[in-house]
Amino acid sequence: MAMYIISFAFIGIVTFMTGSRIMYREQKNMGICKVIGFSVRVLRISFALRFGIVAVIGAVLGTIVASSFSDPIVGTIMRFAGISNFSSGNTITTTILPVSFIVIVFVGFAYMVSYRIRKNDMSILTQE
Repeated sequence: MAMYIISFAFIGIVTFMTGSRIMYREQKNMGICKVIGFSVRVLRISFALRFGIVAVIGAVLGTIVASSFSDPIVGTIMRFAGISNFSSGNTITTTILPVSFIVIVFVGFAYMVSYRIRKNDMSILTQE
């Protein structure tokens, strides 16, 4: 449970920092999309889904690497401590739950960061 809390806090900080920077750089693009008729809701969802796509890719790759290398590495370390057989016992539940958690939290925080889309001023379009 503590690991989920730490992950939650870390994801929140990272998403806020990168999301704020992305929002700043894409203000003009978001303004153009609003002018041509995209609703704020659609723009916020598309912003959050971009974070979600990256989170899915990262979580899946991280899970594959962790499940491939955790048993051999930890098993070797445990042998030095006198424990001869180590198996982490990965199951579908212990694999899918963390991946789902990570993706949902990233998308949620990205959606919260995208609140700034609502505040975009149309005068940003006239600036160079």
